[in-house]
Amino acid sequence: MGRSIVLVLLLAHAARADEIPIVTLSDVGANQDVPVHRSFFIAGDAPSGVQSVQALVVRKGSPGMFGDDGGDCRSVIADLRVESVIESGGDDDDDTPGDDDAQAVVKYPAGVHEAFELFPRASGSRDSAVLVTAPWKRSSPEARDYKVFVPHDADFFAPGYGYCLAIVTTERAQALDDATLAEMVDTVAHKLVACGDKSSCDDDALADHEARAAKTLPKQVAAHMKDIARAELAGTTSLIEALDHLRERWHDKTAVLAPGSGTVWGATASDPFAGAVATMLSRNAGLLPQVRGKEVALFTTDGKLEVRTLQLLDDGRSIRVAPSASPAAARVLTATTDTLAVTDGITLFDLIQLGQGKLRVDKEWTTLSALGDKAAAVGSESWSTEDAAYLASANEHLRRLANFVDNVTTGASCTGSPQEGDVVRKLLGQWLVCQHVDAGALEALVEQLDELQGADAAWKAAKDKVLARDKALVTLTTTSVIDARAERAPRTWLFSYVTPVAGYAGILRPDESFGLFYLGAEIHLAPNPVDEIQWKRGSQDLLRAIALELAIAPYGGSFGPEHRYGGLGALPPVFVGVAFHAIPYTSVTVGGAFLERRNSTIPEERTHTTFAPYVGLALQLNLPDLLYQAVTR
Repeated sequence: MGRSIVLVLLLAHAARADEIPIVTLSDVGANQDVPVHRSFFIAGDAPSGVQSVQALVVRKGSPGMFGDDGGDCRSVIADLRVESVIESGGDDDDDTPGDDDAQAVVKYPAGVHEAFELFPRASGSRDSAVLVTAPWKRSSPEARDYKVFVPHDADFFAPGYGYCLAIVTTERAQALDDATLAEMVDTVAHKLVACGDKSSCDDDALADHEARAAKTLPKQVAAHMKDIARAELAGTTSLIEALDHLRERWHDKTAVLAPGSGTVWGATASDPFAGAVATMLSRNAGLLPQVRGKEVALFTTDGKLEVRTLQLLDDGRSIRVAPSASPAAARVLTATTDTLAVTDGITLFDLIQLGQGKLRVDKEWTTLSALGDKAAAVGSESWSTEDAAYLASANEHLRRLANFVDNVTTGASCTGSPQEGDVVRKLLGQWLVCQHVDAGALEALVEQLDELQGADAAWKAAKDKVLARDKALVTLTTTSVIDARAERAPRTWLFSYVTPVAGYAGILRPDESFGLFYLGAEIHLAPNPVDEIQWKRGSQDLLRAIALELAIAPYGGSFGPEHRYGGLGALPPVFVGVAFHAIPYTSVTVGGAFLERRNSTIPEERTHTTFAPYVGLALQLNLPDLLYQAVTR
């Protein structure tokens, strides 16, 4: 029955041997003792901002029988003087943001280290050994539970030491949200635009930018943000130059066309404007052409009024026709100039309004002068994405007008009749020349808007780059060590230091020698657990290799040569020596034995006490510690 129970226990122990323990940490600490006798996992909950987790196991105390336990773990961790380290995501020279977002910064290298290697400010625990685990890294935003593996290092997890477990977390978070960063970048950009080419003003704007950032961020990060703004914004001068050109040259070019004389009656046969309008009306069914002999006459669509002259009304849209310049009868047509297209995207009304210094932008009208004033606000606080779209639309329409004017006026003169080609385009070109159109001024306006648009796009790109670099810069990686979460007391007890032995002693005397079996114990100053084989740690096991041996020989009565030796009084022989474990689980001892001796074989002779040197060879029989280690594991 007893053998069956032992067998069941051994099988159960073997079944558990393959299971790696998991120490779960929570707000109340660990759910079990730290199993320093084997490898184990540490698990817990990782808050959303944490990117990596490492475990620190700090060895404390000294392994000697009279050594201290190293103090409580809270004091041990505090003595390391661990400081929370904040690192900026832009501390490196890589300007590309987000490249290492998936790779959290790992502060401490895995392995066993001396405490001062990781914590230079450590004091009392400076020489303590510290085991650092490989990091757990968050694989996805949804990952919540961390789990790190603590390998069993026999040299580190040595008997007699205590251990403290602490958790290192690396948290990566953007210290300022996108909206705040964008507003800060816009503010300094607006100030730099307002400064123009005044370098002292630029310095003040950048200093204000740094001071504002320093209210929330570390000073070195704020200084870096200022440097980025200086490099990307203060170094981008194309917008400043474009605005200077606009202010200096725009208003001198806005008188591109003299006001038209359309309100005066013009003969369709001789006036280029009237002829162009009449031709367009006939092509668009606004007038009805009829053949009269060898000529073609134009009539209103009802055929009742012949059209030989026409004029524009004051609104520039309505057209009135009549048979002569001093008509007795006249009629306003339903067709208007804003329905008469001269080319794609341009109507006759656009050309007429150009003479008034006006430009159509989408469905609204503005003056060229007002357009220049609006464009001069590029880069200012009032400028918006809608304004940028408005400027692009204005530039596109102005370019169409400039291209059309250039095409129809090239080679045209104010006198003469249109030659071969599109009659309308020829007549309009003649009319524009007569109205002193300045095609070069139109082109200059387009060039200024082109320059301004390009500079605005470059300025936006510069701001976007500043924002992207700032995002990386203010994405701070905070590495900190949480206070001790679990503690392991030294894994020793009585039989860690006291080892039962059985051996054979050779008693050495000048005149005679003999041998005795003995039983005893070896007392070690350093732990000597039976499950930790001697010399496994090399020279580190030298201290446990030496022990004080106390033993007795299990003999009663007389023994030795001629039975002249015996124990001290009623006691058995006593051995005291120094043992050395040259081979695991064995020892060689040199010491002395306390004996009673007679000089002769006469039983009645009185004995006297003697001290005889001996050399012993013993085997360790530490069954109590063997059972203790099996149970605790």
